[in-house]
Amino acid sequence: MKIHKYQIPTSPASIELPIGATIKAVHSQNENIFLWVEVDEKQFTTELRLFRTYYTSREIMAGGWYIGTVFVQGGAIVYHVYEYPNK
Repeated sequence: MKIHKYQIPTSPASIELPIGATIKAVHSQNENIFLWVEVDEKQFTTELRLFRTYYTSREIMAGGWYIGTVFVQGGAIVYHVYEYPNK
């Protein structure tokens, strides 16, 4: 197992991750949002996973699960990151 970093470029964002990958953290780096994900390097089969970001006080689409909160621009902008089933 190793930890890999994946950028969430826009919302909504579909990110291809190895099957069974586990999200360990979400943070900002250089004003971008990244996931740190534990992956099994022997797992070569991937799946698309869907993520959405929301500003504070905005309506959140039902059916997702909370991943974490990220501060950018010195805390002036706050995003809340959710993952949704990719149907």
